[in-house]
Amino acid sequence: MTHEGERLLQEMLTLAHDANRDLLDRLDLDDLQALVRGTTALRRAAEQLDQ
Repeated sequence: MTHEGERLLQEMLTLAHDANRDLLDRLDLDDLQALVRGTTALRRAAEQLDQ
């Protein structure tokens, strides 16, 4: 990858990270806890697919 490509990739990752942080900042504690439970359940289900 060229230096310009690396720079663009880093910029895109930073923008995505900032957007995710802004989105999560809008959720209250109950919703964040529900999100953690849901993503944990999805991770467990995905791990079972690998078995």
